[in-house]
Amino acid sequence: MSHDVPAKDFRTRHATVLAVVAFAGRDAPSAPSAPSAPTALKKSVAAVMREVSGELGKTPAGHRASDVDPRVIKGFEEGVTIRAARRRLRRSSSP
Repeated sequence: MSHDVPAKDFRTRHATVLAVVAFAGRDAPSAPSAPSAPTALKKSVAAVMREVSGELGKTPAGHRASDVDPRVIKGFEEGVTIRAARRRLRRSSSP
């Protein structure tokens, strides 16, 4: 039995995973109501989109609009990343 999976699905998954990892390495503004928080948040999101686009050879706007799952960006804006899971993984795999 064969399954037809469009290339877009793979591109979306790849871009989303790259963004998840990149967001885990960044600090989300801790107080979203602080005056500088929206600017800092936009800069962080833009930097991650540039990083993802550099990996995949596309424009940053193209990634945010179509390839990175919007729930990842929303999660980062709410302070949710995989940072703690990455730390646990590193500790458990240390000699």
